[in-house]
Amino acid sequence: MNLLAKSGLSFERLRSLLAFAEAGSIVRAAGGDPVRSSLISRQLRELEEFFEVELVAKRGKGLILTEAGRRLTGLVREQFQGLEDFGTSTAGRSVRLSLAGGNTVLEWLVAPRLRPATLHGVEFDLHHERQSEMIEHLQDGSLDLAIIAKEPLGRQFATCPLGSLAYALFIPKNLASGSNLRQSLRELPMALPIGGRVREAVIKYAGELKGGTLGTTGYLNSLASVKAGHYASVLPTLAASDLGVTVSSIKIPEMIIPNRQIVLAWKRRTAATRPAVDAAIAHLKVLLAF
Repeated sequence: MNLLAKSGLSFERLRSLLAFAEAGSIVRAAGGDPVRSSLISRQLRELEEFFEVELVAKRGKGLILTEAGRRLTGLVREQFQGLEDFGTSTAGRSVRLSLAGGNTVLEWLVAPRLRPATLHGVEFDLHHERQSEMIEHLQDGSLDLAIIAKEPLGRQFATCPLGSLAYALFIPKNLASGSNLRQSLRELPMALPIGGRVREAVIKYAGELKGGTLGTTGYLNSLASVKAGHYASVLPTLAASDLGVTVSSIKIPEMIIPNRQIVLAWKRRTAATRPAVDAAIAHLKVLLAF
């Protein structure tokens, strides 16, 4: 089938599909305007007729994208972003790219290393997301780049290593520490995540924590407690740059808490169709290596 020889395909119809996908409903995509809602609904039907495939399906009282609809939305988003990049760069403005990561990676690795004019013609928007969200958003094209813990990904993705995330026990110097790691973990007041592998590993290794614990929802909460001088905490070694000389540290062996391999990830087709993304990858894998 030669699509270019058929009539019925237009930027406006594809833009309506993208608006529906991003808003999650026709009403929200139309901004509550009933005339605009009717237009978007008709344009979605016209796209289905053009491609001869169902793009949206009913779920309850609303509509959702089918698998074909999600695939087409990803293609449309990529092509529109490529065109937007072209228009932006030819106008002499910087192309904006989205870069996502966990809070601690953004706080201790990315933000300190990015500077104005880090890469000529490119500026970044940083997003905090969970790993599963980052992979999903790379897939659908709503995210350009992500820094994630290494894991098996589909063939449509590519990665490059940035470093190995190790851990240490950070102790405010006003707290008297034990003579070794196990004793320090047992006897010092500890700020630890409420749950998760780090807390489990600490308790498995040290046993009962006699100094008392502060449960936190993330490393940044624990870091604040260490800075205040009230608690010791197990944190990624990247946190050392944020703690200064008022804190001592004891490296935690990998046999107690395994290191985490951190990679820069992207969708292959995104890099192939958007020169700004390809240039950013080459730059970031050097700038962010640790």
